[in-house]
Amino acid sequence: MRRNNIKYYFPILIFILVVNLALMPFDEMVLQEKTKVTEIFRKIETGIEKGDISSLSDYFSDKTFLSLRNSANGYYSINQMHYVLKDYFAINNPVSFRFNSVISNSESPYATGLFVYNKRGKRDSAVIYLSLKKDQETWKISQLSIN
Repeated sequence: MRRNNIKYYFPILIFILVVNLALMPFDEMVLQEKTKVTEIFRKIETGIEKGDISSLSDYFSDKTFLSLRNSANGYYSINQMHYVLKDYFAINNPVSFRFNSVISNSESPYATGLFVYNKRGKRDSAVIYLSLKKDQETWKISQLSIN
């Protein structure tokens, strides 16, 4: 009787082992992609905190939706994004910025955080929402809202 149990369970165990081995590369790819997205958010966070547009421009797409409080609202090209944000950070001098919520394990990763800035000698703050989308093999900013 014991021998029959082994004959019965052995193919099931082999099947489970094969499925797990087949899924391991997929799990590794998901982990690598999540790590890549987290690193991009970190670089964008640093760029916003410093008001450094050139560090952000690598992540602009051909059509990025931009929404700025009492200002720009719409889809912008890479060059337009560069100049609109350059002007924005010249008026709203960054003091600090940190993402306090990052969702990097989805097909549409996004993050939100509090942006503190000086404008005409007065300190103010705004909430930043940023989402990414995959453009071929690279992640690009699909939406940036500062409200």
